[in-house]
Amino acid sequence: MDLFGGQQESLSEVESGYRRDLAITNARPLFKRVILIVWSVIDIILVGLFVGYLVYYLAFGGFQDRQAIARAGLNTYTQSEVGFAHRASSLLTGSVQSFSNGDGSYDFLVEVENPNTDWWASFDYQFTSSAGETDLMEGFILPSEVRPIVALGVDFDRNPSSDNVLITNIEWHRIDHGEILDSAIWMADHNAFTLETARYEQVTLADDQIGSAQFELTNDSPYGYYSAQFLVQLERGGRIDAVNIASIAGFEPDETRAVTVNFFGAFPSTATINLIPMMNYFDEDIYLDLEGDDLFDYRDEIDTSEGLF
Repeated sequence: MDLFGGQQESLSEVESGYRRDLAITNARPLFKRVILIVWSVIDIILVGLFVGYLVYYLAFGGFQDRQAIARAGLNTYTQSEVGFAHRASSLLTGSVQSFSNGDGSYDFLVEVENPNTDWWASFDYQFTSSAGETDLMEGFILPSEVRPIVALGVDFDRNPSSDNVLITNIEWHRIDHGEILDSAIWMADHNAFTLETARYEQVTLADDQIGSAQFELTNDSPYGYYSAQFLVQLERGGRIDAVNIASIAGFEPDETRAVTVNFFGAFPSTATINLIPMMNYFDEDIYLDLEGDDLFDYRDEIDTSEGLF
């Protein structure tokens, strides 16, 4: 018999909803207490950790921090000592020599020494004398090198004396040992030139006597050069009597060139020829890009002087 006229199912749904709402209402205070208890436990743990670390730091950590600071100071001092020990030493210069060309012009030469194995230098230089001073020129010197720097064909009204050289604006470039493991071997690979059949003589040219230095030069290095520059020195009895420049265009590896360098004005009657390469091997622009071969030494040091010497 249907006592509620077919509404029994609806009453059951209402009763279920009421019981659910009542259960949620009764459980809410318990849920809040559980959350409060959990949060309190977390706070107690965090406070305990803080207090424990504070006690540990006061007992031990402060000493460890002071020791770490002391070690950092010692490392800084050690690094400073290492940097000081590996700094670039000053360039050394010899006595300035001047040579008359017999036409009112003069050549100047001085040897510069770089005592550093890990540094090369670019700089400006100028010769001074009682007769005046030369123009400011750009120069360079490679690691562990003794090289002459020169000023050629300088016109003066009188013979120069009290000659001196001023080297300024020195810029040091450190060797990247990631690219160049041994600078001495690297330099020897680049300075591989063979001088052969060298002879010096006086010859007549258009009724004038001139000095003529003739030789064959072989490029034994694996590098080609757009314009290989060499200082030609005429020496007699260990003394330099005259200087000039030889320039060999497009000097390729394993190539041999016959070279003639003439000396005008004042020149010795007999002499021995001495040849000194004057290329900055750290300047990538001097190298020939030989087809099919990568002959360049790629380096971080690209900042070079643009002068020849």
